[in-house]
Amino acid sequence: MTLTDEGAPQLASPTTAREAQSGDAATRCARLASLCLEDVGRMMSFLGATAEQSRVAVDGLRPAYGAGFTDRCATATPEMLTCVETAENVFTGLARCGINRGRAFPDALIRGETFGFEVRWSAEEREVTDAAGADALRAAMVGSWAQRDQGTWTFAADGGATHAQRRLAGAPQFTDTYQLTASSRARIFSDASGRYSAVVEGDLLYWNSTAGGTGYSAAQPIEEDGSAVGLQSGFWAIEDVHGTPRCTGFSWWGQPVQAARCAWEGQGDARRLLIMAGFGHDLLSGEPAAPAQVRFREMGGHLVGNNDYHHYRRVVPGGAAPTP
Repeated sequence: MTLTDEGAPQLASPTTAREAQSGDAATRCARLASLCLEDVGRMMSFLGATAEQSRVAVDGLRPAYGAGFTDRCATATPEMLTCVETAENVFTGLARCGINRGRAFPDALIRGETFGFEVRWSAEEREVTDAAGADALRAAMVGSWAQRDQGTWTFAADGGATHAQRRLAGAPQFTDTYQLTASSRARIFSDASGRYSAVVEGDLLYWNSTAGGTGYSAAQPIEEDGSAVGLQSGFWAIEDVHGTPRCTGFSWWGQPVQAARCAWEGQGDARRLLIMAGFGHDLLSGEPAAPAQVRFREMGGHLVGNNDYHHYRRVVPGGAAPTP
């Protein structure tokens, strides 16, 4: 990956010059659909996906840019189409040009996370299947782990797991059971088609469902060269994690950040990697978006999300239970 001084992604140039198109709205919108897929591939490559990973993900995304996309796009004005067509990145153009302004959410040209789900998949693949790492993770997880609001997870050596969930005051507690398999040092799958991210460091466990949603944040390995990918409130490429960090990234919907700065703050257990970023324009309203703060923690050679409800403590026999 290559970062600019302003923290903006330095993507490979588009395969063709971005010029305003001629023809009717359907023809122009079909061209825009192709440009969207091209830009998804460019951004996935920037975040470290292989050519094959990009090809598979883009092929899986093609239905999202079919007839429905063309129909919604065809209602845009010619001036808006020209604005988007000539943007260096279609997703930046969709936001900056206000093409969704005034539309109901079902009529939005791009509905927020179409791009996001594909790049999440790409970033998850950075940590490949690793039998030794999976064995070590399973062994480290054995026991019970509690979080004040999320209840208690108990893991057995054979992969059996129970989750005793907390309820509102006066409601009974209930327990779900799972059979889990680990595929690497941070990835867990359940018999109920669930996907989880897990990292153990001493008596702390990072445990998070990675099935989707805006709070999604899978543990991402810090590579030997000091680079990492972060997934939280967007997608982040980070260089020199343990030195002077440099960051850039994209919003959930694929809009490159216009400025990003990152640095470590705090000490000891309170140490966090802080990213300050500006996303340009809101995808739906077209209005300038406020700068965002994103924080990560480091655990067991990974960057993990900063949300407290993903962090559990080991239950010590005879110790106090977490406060409800």
